[in-house]
Amino acid sequence: MTSKKGFARVVDIQERENGVYLVNVEGYDSAFDRDFNEIVQYDGGFLQRDTILRKRYPMSAECKIHIKVAIMEEINLRN
Repeated sequence: MTSKKGFARVVDIQERENGVYLVNVEGYDSAFDRDFNEIVQYDGGFLQRDTILRKRYPMSAECKIHIKVAIMEEINLRN
C-alpha cells in the first residue's frame, strides 16, 4: 500500500447558471493509487462526473471529499 496522501486542487473554475460550477480538478486518489485530471460539475452539494469516466476510473469517497473541499475553498476565495 502506498504512503502517498490523496489530494485535489482546482485548476480552473467557471460559474454557470443558478450557482452551478464547471470545475477542472487534478490530484491523487490514494485509495486507487492514481492521479486524476477531470472536469466535474458542482452544484453546491453534489459532484457530477462524466458517466464513461466514472465507470473506467472510479473515484474513492475520500477523493470526492478532497475535491469538494478544494472547490468550496476556491468558491469562498472568490466571494
